Amino acid sequence: MLPKSRTPTTELAVVSKFDTYLHTRFSFLVGGNGKVYQGGGWLHVGAHTFGYNRRSIGISFIGDFRTKEPTAAALQAVQRLLECGVNKNYLARDYHLVGHKQLIATESPGTSLYNLITDWPHWTRDVSAIAAH
Repeated sequence: MLPKSRTPTTELAVVSKFDTYLHTRFSFLVGGNGKVYQGGGWLHVGAHTFGYNRRSIGISFIGDFRTKEPTAAALQAVQRLLECGVNKNYLARDYHLVGHKQLIATESPGTSLYNLITDWPHWTRDVSAIAAH
């Protein structure tokens, strides 16, 4: 989870501050204003989840979502981003969606955000379907 952000300016400051780190770690970052920031993008192998990086993308919501939900704009932006990935053949039509904490010991993406994504169509409880290779 990244530091809590309140405005587009502070979100951009977070992205700028960690620019090199984020470009190598995450595929995309999403601000509370619904803006999508490209990290490594669709084709770069990230460094977000050891053992899963070569077969996944990492999308980070900017903020702390342990007790607070992301904005509707941020949630919609990620859903549109995933649809775009499918439409442009970067993601399989039957892709699996999981929370970071399902794969490694972390609080990410935070309980509030995690509870929301479990209702999304591609979310899966069974992580054996995407076992690390």
